[in-house]
Amino acid sequence: MLYPRIGILNPEGIEGLYRSENEESVKQAVNYIPQYKKLFDEIAQNDDKALEDVFFEYEVKLNIESFEEQFSYACFYSYFKLKEQEIRNILWIAECILQNQPDELEKYIPLIR
Repeated sequence: MLYPRIGILNPEGIEGLYRSENEESVKQAVNYIPQYKKLFDEIAQNDDKALEDVFFEYEVKLNIESFEEQFSYACFYSYFKLKEQEIRNILWIAECILQNQPDELEKYIPLIR
């Protein structure tokens, strides 16, 4: 009941996600959707990125694109979602400094490209 009844995953993708138990089964469940297939292909090409990081990058891209629309409340929502990502980036950098791992500093998700 928690899955939405609208969107590009409805109904086949949601059924596949419901039965998923690992990352590979999630990939198979959403493989027919070009946007998600591209994200999983990016993970396969780059071993340094996790599934969560790729989806955060995709979310940032969508939120930035929402500012190009006119007469919509999406830009307000996107502003706050980008602020959340900015806080995540600051926490990531602070944790890298505290743990003395300067090599990991560059693995934050940039908001401006």
